[in-house]
Amino acid sequence: MRRTAEAAALTRQAILDAALIVFAERGWGGSTLDEVARRAGLTRGAVYHHFRDKSALLNAVVTESWVRCAAPAWQQLVAPHMPVADRLIAFLARFLELLADDELFRSLAIVTVTVAPHAPQTYATEKQVALSSWRDALRSVVTELGGPPASSVSPDGVVFGLISVLHGATVLAAVAPEQLAASSEAPSIAAAIVHGLLHQTSLAETS
Repeated sequence: MRRTAEAAALTRQAILDAALIVFAERGWGGSTLDEVARRAGLTRGAVYHHFRDKSALLNAVVTESWVRCAAPAWQQLVAPHMPVADRLIAFLARFLELLADDELFRSLAIVTVTVAPHAPQTYATEKQVALSSWRDALRSVVTELGGPPASSVSPDGVVFGLISVLHGATVLAAVAPEQLAASSEAPSIAAAIVHGLLHQTSLAETS
């Protein structure tokens, strides 16, 4: 029974990975379950066994792939024995590196930004839940700083700034990937953004 469950999970993941590439390459209208099955090396029946239709497959692709593909970045937030700023920098840098170098992650950006909005069934609720979890995870790290703020930006403002960067980079990866910064620059870019948010001096104090 355990082997059967493991085999089913592997098959499902193969379908999701294949569908992610197919949706990114062909869009909503040009994607078919037959093509997904072919890319995954499976039968069409195997795809239908896991997903009732193309809408259900797209919904699973977007909601589940964000959890899995972005995991290497989010793991940086919980790295032990690292200062908060260093964890935020490592997180943001890894996210930018994934967008620059990881095919599945870039495909996920394309599908999220340009394909999912055209599907007949949207994943609006799941998207809001995911965004809330992003904000909560970032805020829990930012508030660990404690004490008087070194920045004129509030903790919520820092989180807003980080989320804005994540969103902007994701959209850029979807619509103009050639404009993405090279992954080698990601650590420096991330450091500049995080240090700017955490240690910015207010304009009123410098004028």
